[in-house]
Amino acid sequence: MKVTRLNHAGINVLGKQDETLEFYREVLGIGTAERDAVASLVPGYWLQLPNAQVHVIDAETDGTRNTWPMGPHLSYYVEDLEGAIGELQERGVEHLRFQHVVWFKDPAGNTVEIQQDPALVP
Repeated sequence: MKVTRLNHAGINVLGKQDETLEFYREVLGIGTAERDAVASLVPGYWLQLPNAQVHVIDAETDGTRNTWPMGPHLSYYVEDLEGAIGELQERGVEHLRFQHVVWFKDPAGNTVEIQQDPALVP
């Protein structure tokens, strides 16, 4: 698997969405970005930085596989998503896929997300 760059970091602000948005806007001067249709299914917003985003999520998470995307995570772009999924399967790494996004845990239990690098799609 070849990681090409950072996509975004995800944080969970359960019950503190408005206060957190005000903090990032007022204290750090970070604006928001429009979210895609899939992301809009979960309460929250995206903060836009020059070269990456922070996905702010306001949703319950209990650590089970189906809530991995709602917890804190780092998202990376990869050179070949299908090849990366094949490598995860070969290594026996449990993962969750929803459309073009894949989540799995590192050995310390941190959630990792990968997506196809759009800059490498013809």
